[in-house]
Amino acid sequence: MLVRLWWKEARVFGPVWLILLGAAALLQWFLYTNRADDIRDGSLTSAALSWSVLYAFAVAAAAFTGERESKTLGFLDALPVGRVTLWLGKTSFAFVSTALLVVFLVGLSAVVEPDLIRSSRRLFVTFAPLLIEGLAIGLFWSAISRI
Repeated sequence: MLVRLWWKEARVFGPVWLILLGAAALLQWFLYTNRADDIRDGSLTSAALSWSVLYAFAVAAAAFTGERESKTLGFLDALPVGRVTLWLGKTSFAFVSTALLVVFLVGLSAVVEPDLIRSSRRLFVTFAPLLIEGLAIGLFWSAISRI
């Protein structure tokens, strides 16, 4: 049942994922072509992580709120799946898709800054709690909101 829930979430958030990947790639190409000397300071990696934080907020906030708004939460309640399984499906999709986006976007920036990625552990340590907090708070408020 989790696979079906993930498929539903992937259909909803797939376009957002692709738009963010395209926008991040376009931004990184623009920065690289116009400021090639200045981007060696980690700005592409921090831009990639910032895009991931924005996605984390969006996917978490829309997890249950989007179901209520489109009137599909009642349909999900009618399915033979418990609330715990539904919650697990939505939260695991949010965490895994955000982690994959981080990998893709940081990998994209690693094309330009390969040496900086290895030495920027501080940047990851700074953004990891922000990603986790953003997902957790967004999922919490999405679950208890009355929209």
